[in-house]
Amino acid sequence: KTLEEPPKHVKFIFATTEVRKIPVTVLSRCQRFDLHRVDIDTLARHFAAVAKKEGASFTEAALHLIARAADGSVRDGLSLLDQAITDSGEAQIDENAVRRMLGLADRTVTFDMLDAVLRGDVATALDLMAEQYHSGADPAVMLTSKAL
Repeated sequence: KTLEEPPKHVKFIFATTEVRKIPVTVLSRCQRFDLHRVDIDTLARHFAAVAKKEGASFTEAALHLIARAADGSVRDGLSLLDQAITDSGEAQIDENAVRRMLGLADRTVTFDMLDAVLRGDVATALDLMAEQYHSGADPAVMLTSKAL
């Protein structure tokens, strides 16, 4: 009833990532705005500005890594930025610190591991995987990570 005949001074704002779950009767009474993912460079610049206001120092590579991990979501990226600031005791937060925080492997080691697999050197590949695991990398993320 309130949604059908709201008082003139009331405005409802609904935010969802699952529009298909909203009843058609509600959708028909709404003005809809579809928001899109924010590109990596824009996110990185935004995170740099936020970090500066917070008195935190990041390398450009670290900010881009956070932006890629955020996958276009400003909110998720700000959470990651906050976590990086909180977790790191370093004067300047670098890419390696962000990789550790995200549980990502060193890309060089990941490529070395892939090279070992392609050569059929399973023992070396497993050793490299174990080394990364012990340094905090998540094996599932390591195997499925595309651009991180």
